[in-house]
Parts: sequence; structure tokens; C-alpha cells
Amino acid sequence: MGKNQSKTKAARMIEYSGVILLIGLMLRILTLRGFPTSGAHPLSPLPPPNPTAIFEATRLAAWQWSLTKEAGSGGALPGPIALTPPWLRPTPPLPTAFPTLLASTPVGAGYIAPIVPPFSSMEFSLRNAWYKLIDGGKMRVEVYAGSVPGPGGEYTDQGEIIVVIRQITVEGGKSDIKVIHISRHLTPTKSGPVTIIDAVGERLILQSTTGVTFYFDVPSRQFVPSLTWISPIATPVPTTLSPP
Repeated sequence: MGKNQSKTKAARMIEYSGVILLIGLMLRILTLRGFPTSGAHPLSPLPPPNPTAIFEATRLAAWQWSLTKEAGSGGALPGPIALTPPWLRPTPPLPTAFPTLLASTPVGAGYIAPIVPPFSSMEFSLRNAWYKLIDGGKMRVEVYAGSVPGPGGEYTDQGEIIVVIRQITVEGGKSDIKVIHISRHLTPTKSGPVTIIDAVGERLILQSTTGVTFYFDVPSRQFVPSLTWISPIATPVPTTLSPP
């Protein structure tokens, strides 16, 4: 009898072990399939790779490596601004108005200031310039004083004034500066190159290298006899010269 009972207990233990192994196997299968079990947390599947994130990380690593290589080869270390990748720096706002230029001296209704002309020294020999902001700063009237250039770009006896009008336009999220007017005006006499020395309102006072004084009316774009002379064809500069 004792031997039979021992065999029965052993058989039962084997059966119990088999059942436990079978249950464990079933639970494992359910877990791998993503089905939650009571009191257990399902395994979260790995998210798919993000191509954009991988590209940005690679791009940043390549940029940082280029900085390290440049500094290691004796190049200057980048400043604080340069430590931020260009594509992560804030985009500056679009200019909607011309600023007052540096080194500007108020003269009349505008300023005398060093302005880069839209032409070469072979086209015009520049001495100085005057400008005025109009239409809320969206337009800038520029007057350049000097002379007709010689064969090598030198000054000549024929004084000359060039009027340039620029306008800022914003279209499609882009800002652009366009030259919408340009005209050339010779001094009444060949008295040498002229310089803008003063202004009353928009009437400029110019002096030639030989001491002759000229007056130029900016709105009508013509030389006039005096500061008080009223031109019969004087017309104000329009507030907008944009094409219709």
C-alpha cells in the first residue's frame, strides 16, 4: 500500500507541474500578443523610427563636428550666436520701413548721410548725398551730388544731381526693395562738382568747387534760381509710386 500511495503522489506532482508549465506558456503567449492579463502590465511595442528626428540629430551632430574641426585646425572659436545652428536661430522680422541711417545729419526735411549709390564711379562721381523718408518710411528719396565722371571716374567741370526713389514691398512673406525712379540733372553751368551743404524743407543748397551756389527743388526735380522762387511746374512727390 505504501508504495502505491507514493507512486500516486508522484504522478499527481508531475501532473500539477505540467499544468503549471502549460498555464505559464499560455500567459507568455498572451503577453507577447499584446493582451493584458489580470494584475500584469502588457509589453509596450517600440515606436517606429522618426525619419525627421533622425535627420535633425544627424544634421546637428555634423554641424557640431564641423565647428570642432575648424577650432582644432586653428580657426577662431565661434561666438555665442554662432553656437546656435543657423536653422534654429529666430528669423528676423521683415523690414517694412527704411531706418534712419547712421551718421545722418538733419538738414531741411531730410538728412545728409553717406549712402551707397546704385551706380558705379564710372557712371557718376559722388561727393555726398541727401535723403528723406516718406509714406511712413516705406519710401526713401535719395539725392546724390557730384559731377559727370571723366574717362577714369574722376570729377569734371559738369556738376550733376541724381535723384533715386526706393520703395519697400512685402509680398508672399518676402520683403523687397525696388528702385522705382531714377533721374539725372545737370547743373545750369559747368562750375565743377557740387556738394549739398544745407537745405530748407526739400530745397537743397549746393556749392560747387569753384564757389558757385545752386538750388535744387526735390519735389519738382529741377534747379531753381533761389530758395524762395516758386516753380510753376512744382509738384509734390506722390505718397506712392507703385504700379497700378
